[in-house]
Parts: sequence; C-alpha cells; structure tokens
Amino acid sequence: MYIRKLIQKNKNGRERIYLQLVKSYRVGAKVKQKLIANIGRLDELLEKGDIETFITDLSRILEEEKEKYYVDIANGLLCEDVFEYGMPYILAALWNRTGLKKILTQEFEKVKGKARAEKEVEAILEMVLNRLTEPESKLSAFNEWRDKYYFGEEETLSNTLDLHDYYRAMDTLSDTLERIEESLFYERRNLFSNTELVFFDTTSTYFEGDKEEIASFGHSKDHRSDRKQVVVSLVVDEHKIPITHKVWEGNTVDKKAFSETVKELKDRFGVERAILVADRGCVSREIIEAVEGNNLEYIVGMKMNLIEVKEALVDKGNYAKVSDNLYVKEVKVGANRYIVCFNPKEAVHEKEKRANIITHLKEVTNVKNFIPNRDIKKLIKLESNRITINEEKVKELEKYDGIWVLLTNTALSKEEIADRYKELWKIEDSFETMKTFLKIRPIYHYRERRIKAHIALVFLALYSERLLENLLGNDWNFRRIYMAAQPLKLVKLKADSKQYLMRTELKEETKLLIKTLQMQFPKRLIKL
Repeated sequence: MYIRKLIQKNKNGRERIYLQLVKSYRVGAKVKQKLIANIGRLDELLEKGDIETFITDLSRILEEEKEKYYVDIANGLLCEDVFEYGMPYILAALWNRTGLKKILTQEFEKVKGKARAEKEVEAILEMVLNRLTEPESKLSAFNEWRDKYYFGEEETLSNTLDLHDYYRAMDTLSDTLERIEESLFYERRNLFSNTELVFFDTTSTYFEGDKEEIASFGHSKDHRSDRKQVVVSLVVDEHKIPITHKVWEGNTVDKKAFSETVKELKDRFGVERAILVADRGCVSREIIEAVEGNNLEYIVGMKMNLIEVKEALVDKGNYAKVSDNLYVKEVKVGANRYIVCFNPKEAVHEKEKRANIITHLKEVTNVKNFIPNRDIKKLIKLESNRITINEEKVKELEKYDGIWVLLTNTALSKEEIADRYKELWKIEDSFETMKTFLKIRPIYHYRERRIKAHIALVFLALYSERLLENLLGNDWNFRRIYMAAQPLKLVKLKADSKQYLMRTELKEETKLLIKTLQMQFPKRLIKL
C-alpha cells in the first residue's frame, strides 16, 4: 500500500490535491490499484494540523498491532534447543571436499558393508571433532559433549548412533588404517604437490595403569620413566601434513622405527624420490645403507661421539655465513659428505648452562643422597664420597658448544641442507599439537587394538587440522579457524507442531572462513 496524490482542477483552473490510500495488485500481466480510503484535501489537512495527527495516530495504531502480531507469533513459537554448528559444518565439508570421507567409507564398506560403514564413519567424524574441540574420553564425548553439537547432513536431528558404535568404529579404523593412510597420501598429492621432503621422528606417551597390552618401560620422552608407555613414530611432509604413523612397544628404539619407515615409504607409498630428514638417534650405518638401497636421499643428524664425526670436526676449513645464528662448512670424510653447522648464540647458551650446573655441583655436600642424571654424570667424578669436576671432559664438551653435524647424500648446497634440517621443527610441532591440543593422553583403553585406534583418531585430527591450514594459507592457524567457526549455531524451533532448524546470522569472519575454503554457506532454514 502507498499514499497517492490525486490532482483535480476547478472551473477557474485552480488545482486541489487529494490524498488517497491505495493498494496495488496484479491481474495477469497488468498491475491495477484499489482505493482503500480517501484521506482528504491536502491544504485542509495542513491548515487544521490533521495530517500530523493522522500520521501520529496511524503510527501508534501500527505499533500496537505489530506488537500484538509478534506476541501471537511468539506464543506459537518454541525454541527447543541450540546446537554448535560451526566446526561440524567445516569439518564435514572438508572431509567431503578432500576425499577423506569417501576414503573412510570405501575402506569401511570392505569390512562392514554399506549400512554399517556409513554409521561408523559418522562415529569417526564425531570422535575426530571431539579431539579438535574438547578432547575427552569416548564415554564422556558420547554422553555429554555430542549433545551440544549438530551433526546432521540436511534435514534430520534423529541420530541412531550409540556408544558401542564408537567402539566398533575404532576397531574398524584400526583394521583398515594402513590402507586409509595410503589412499590419503595419493589423494593429497592431487591437492598439493609431489612430496619432496619428508620428516621422521618418534615420541612416547605413557599410561597411568599397568595392564595395557602393548605398553612397556622404555626411554620416556615425557620424562616419566616410572610409567609404562608406547612409542609413536610419525612422518610428515613439507606442508606439515602427516603421511603415516605407527604405534610401537614402549621399549622400541628409534633406529628400528626409522628403518621400517624407510622401507614403507617405498613399498606402501611408492615414494621414488624424496629427501628424508631425521634427527640423530635414528641413524646407524646399516640404516643409511638401507635408505640408499631404496634410492632415497637423506639429511640426518649425527651423534658427536662417532669416529667419522670427530674427523669432520677436526677440519680447519672456514665457515660460510647463512644467517647471524647459523654458519656452515662442508667436510668430506672418505666418500661421506658432512655438513658442520655452528650457532654462536646457542654456543653461549650451552656454555652458560654448563657453568651454572658446575656451580651448583660444587655446592653439593650430601653426596650419599645425590643422584646425578646422564648429563651431569659427564661432568663429574665421584671419589671417596666426594664430587670433583671432570675438567678434561668439560674442555672436550666445550669444543662442541653450538655445533651439530649432518650427513647427507643430496646434491643440495650446504646452506640448503642446513635450512632443510632446521625444518625438523615441523614434526616437533606436530608432536606438540598431538600432546597438548589434541590430548593424545590420557588413553582410557587397555587392548592393543583400541590403543592404536585412539592414536589413529589423533592422527586423523592432526591431518584434518593441517589440511585446513594449508587450504586457507599462512594467515590462518587453527585457533583462528576455530574462533571464526564458533559463532555459527543452529536453533531448533517449533511452530504449530512443525519443527525447523534456523542458523544464526553469519559473522564477517565466519563468512571469510567459508569463502576462503570455497565452501557453500549453510542453509538459513531447514524444515525437519
């Protein structure tokens, strides 16, 4: 409706303006008007002030009626629940886009059939999302956490999963994990680039109990030698995306894990050309020969007490400056190519640290209760219940302050080799994420199959996080992704016995997240 001015002329030629309330309507292709009311002559309305009174009264009546209208709507509208929807929507869309859901479904179907596989893949999605949001036990996640989230694809809130579906899905994941990792690797090659650098390392995670099937005592990287543990090996690519992992008995040494991983990179993943980067402690002469036998290149850290390494350190060649805190030189010992690296800042730090330890050692009076660790044992002599500083050993250690040695068979320059080795932080960061953010422990499982499945869920959570970060670019870390997704909720409404899901309005950061991922915005309203 609108106000129409009707202009009429008198016999003397004077114009009079009349106001009318008119409504437009359509008949076929034609638009017609219907007179609702004559308001009056404009000049008379202005003279008497009636037009202002009319507008004021009309506004008041409209507000009163509008309030009654909304009250009537509210009386028939019930808000039944509110669900977190941001992260479930982002994760589900990511899995669909990158092929992760398809791969899981295909592998699960081979073991469980189509109907069962669909259900268990949904359970895996929920458990991975739990790792990414509020990591808890499977029991707590199912009974409490999942009630806050909406996981439905389109038009239903009914969810037939039960707690046993979580555990069944974990068993299926454990049984199919190797094939899943291989399929993910080949799928990822299509998303990004061929693998050129791969980084290997191991960590350990311990248990509070002592009945776990695969757990045993070993060298603890959590400094909990009093607890049984498992060892976890991990390989990540240059994008920080995990390629494969394996769970080992707690007393497994790094060399064994590294040796098997080298073989698997070629046998399982078909890696024909890659530079394998690993820390010292993983390497032996036999393993180096195995790497070369698989036609792989390597950059590995070396232990300083090896004879060839000591020969390389004797070399008097000049260092080339890479940066203020990195100097390098190349040394040939026989047929082997060593890169000696020196960090002057780290050298000062190590010297000061050793000096502080020696100062405290000189103050020790109760030798009987003194239990030195491995590093302190290098610095002292225990003679006649007395601690003395091993000055010869101190001088020897000073030669190595700020120095580390790399062995390589690549054709890269010495500067490039040092830079590539420094990228080992990518796998160290992955372990840090698995332990602190995704909370790999505590592990509330005892059977080997379930322990491995739990760690596999952490692996898939890390994989999903890294995919998101790589797809979004350097401006996005997972914290920003999470905070951008958080405002997106779904409100469950009931009106006249009908149920609806209405999403909240998208914040600008949420819109940017979804657009950058090239995903569609979620529907505004879903009728159930």
